[in-house]
Amino acid sequence: MATLNRILLILIVVLALTAAGLSYLLFQRRAEFRQRGEELATTVTDVVEKLDENSKTGTKADVTFTPRDTDAKTPESGSLSWRSFHEAQTEKSTYPDYEENTFRNGLEKTRTLTTAVEKQRNELAEGLFQTGMNLGIPREFISETGLKQLQLEELEYQGIINKIATHAQKMKSRDEEMINTIAECAEVIGTPLSKSRLSERAETGEGELGDFQHEEPLSTFESDVRALKKRSDSYEDTLKAAPQEIGNYDWQVRAADIGSEQERTYNQALETLEKDYSGIEEKLARIPILEQKLAEKKEELKQARKKLNEKREKISELEDKLKEAKSGEKIKKLREEKQELQQKLSEYMASTDAKFSGELKGEILEVNRKWGFVVLDKGVGDVASGTELLVGREGNYVARLKVTRVKEENAVANVMRGVKEGDVRVGDAVEYAPSAMEEEEEEEEESQEKAEG
Repeated sequence: MATLNRILLILIVVLALTAAGLSYLLFQRRAEFRQRGEELATTVTDVVEKLDENSKTGTKADVTFTPRDTDAKTPESGSLSWRSFHEAQTEKSTYPDYEENTFRNGLEKTRTLTTAVEKQRNELAEGLFQTGMNLGIPREFISETGLKQLQLEELEYQGIINKIATHAQKMKSRDEEMINTIAECAEVIGTPLSKSRLSERAETGEGELGDFQHEEPLSTFESDVRALKKRSDSYEDTLKAAPQEIGNYDWQVRAADIGSEQERTYNQALETLEKDYSGIEEKLARIPILEQKLAEKKEELKQARKKLNEKREKISELEDKLKEAKSGEKIKKLREEKQELQQKLSEYMASTDAKFSGELKGEILEVNRKWGFVVLDKGVGDVASGTELLVGREGNYVARLKVTRVKEENAVANVMRGVKEGDVRVGDAVEYAPSAMEEEEEEEEESQEKAEG
């Protein structure tokens, strides 16, 4: 019995020592679990506070924790404290449907907040990615996954955000430059356009951004530019057509240069065209003077013809009297009167602008086919302005000329188009053309001789 008691006593001592060791180990583990719980609760409250700082959900007011203070001997407190957890376990066992416990409510709000932040993060990432696509950023420069994932070492999302922001800023600067350029161009073409009309929006007043109102002013600007282009093309066509319409002038400008896209060539063409117009203006200024001279010459010719007709009538009267005269004395007297009148007529004809002797023998020195005139080797004393000449070659008639200007050693004559038989050449012979008066005189003399016979 004593032996049994001794064995039992040893066993009790061993069990007591084992229990003491286990109690110590349990105490240590309990302290570790308490510390672990405090750190988890502290971390959760810090995370919630950070997430709620800009989210403004008010969740941090429901998720609180204050660790125990061993020095002040104050227990831990807050919605995530051990007491709240213990009450939640007790209430859960007593009332399974009870949901108002601060511990369980704080954890649920923490899950809700993190889910909302994650959703917001994903939607922002998707929105940024779509914005980058809409801005025309190549897909290889941005990634939707890169905007969602958080790689602490690389921070890829920051690089993507910077690319999108930089590109958006560049597009904004480009739009501003384009608006400024369009406004300046509108000012230059005389149709001012307000910059604000190209950048302002029509706000709805319902909390949403309105559409930009750029379509109408841009459409008006486009119409103005097209109208200016059409007017410019018409001016260009008119300027190009001038050298073709006025073919008698020696134009210096080239029509192709007027429509050149090179500014230097175009400006030079305009300067040349201006000189051409000045030359035409000078020629036009001489027209009234030439018209006046022409009118004077026509009047002189008219008077000369009038006198010539009077002389012819007088001669005709004398011829009639000569035919009626039967006696020799009367015929002789009439002939003397006729000779006297012919002498006066010859002197008169010598004083006018035409000669009819038929004795001129000249030659063509120069031919201007473009303007239709020739230069003769006869001058003052040989021909006069208005004299008509015949052109011959190898005994054949070629053309008829009319003298327009007489100088000391040469004269200028126009080729009469209606009586041409061929082309005038340098070296062709020229002589006086027989006048109608001489032909009539010859016929009268023949008829007189027949009457006398």
